[in-house]
Amino acid sequence: MATDPPGPDVIGLLYPGEMGTALARLLRDGGARVVTSVQGRGPRTRHNSRDAGLEELDSLGAVIRTATVLISLVPPAAALAVAELCRAELARRPVAAGRLLYLDLNSVAPGTAREIGAALSGAPVDFVDGGISGPAAQLASRCVMYLSGPQAERAAALFRGKMRVQVSGDVPGQASAMRMLLSGLAKGVVALFVEMALGARRAGVLDQLTAAYQASYPGVMEVVERSLPTFPRHAARRGQELAEVEATLADLGLAPAVTPGLRQLITDIGRLWPEGAPDRAWSVADVIEELHQRGLLAAPAPLSAGDCS
Repeated sequence: MATDPPGPDVIGLLYPGEMGTALARLLRDGGARVVTSVQGRGPRTRHNSRDAGLEELDSLGAVIRTATVLISLVPPAAALAVAELCRAELARRPVAAGRLLYLDLNSVAPGTAREIGAALSGAPVDFVDGGISGPAAQLASRCVMYLSGPQAERAAALFRGKMRVQVSGDVPGQASAMRMLLSGLAKGVVALFVEMALGARRAGVLDQLTAAYQASYPGVMEVVERSLPTFPRHAARRGQELAEVEATLADLGLAPAVTPGLRQLITDIGRLWPEGAPDRAWSVADVIEELHQRGLLAAPAPLSAGDCS
């Protein structure tokens, strides 16, 4: 007896932050139905969802019951908790809906990706580990999506022709390793620039140093100019991502020497600009001046003789 061919995928997105919104637009422009829920979410997520024209359902459970593919894109520290919430809702997913493809695109270490896979084990779910490298504003032109797991090719088919996709292997964690190791280098370049630039600001040669870097290391400055102006808005998340980079290296049997310092520096920047701070247009020079004024990396004043008494 002939069976009806499967219908088009319905993509559930958790949640439309900056990258999630860009991804949702990419999928919708390709004709996909993209659903989400903003229940319990903040005003920025609600704005992003409506701005991207997403179909809003009334709850996480409704998204899981409706979607054939679920994409998780949340802050790294929330990735496992979101997977566990989804696991609890899967018991109410209709059997006729078939297996859900769970695509985790969060910036997490391979060990975290494996924990997410374990949290979903035993449920009617095919887990794919993934990550996106590159700026959300240039998703189609500059970003690469890395995927791994037994169903990675199925996930890749959703995005081929829309953006660059690379299957890293059939073992969950391989894509996360690629994403983290790429991320660590990019954030490390920016962190080192911040340290050198703060020194130049104190020496009164910041403009000269920046011009010299532009002449000698244009590729480095391209990374800095693309990334550093986003730090007032995203530094807190960048610190979480570097914690995952550190965990990645530890998971691979390494004792990182440089990454802990990078993570601490960017975490400290994140404390100066909490998530949700008002938006404004920042230049590289603006960011360095603000960090200088706030005393980032300033050495403590030496004790005077009177302080020692």
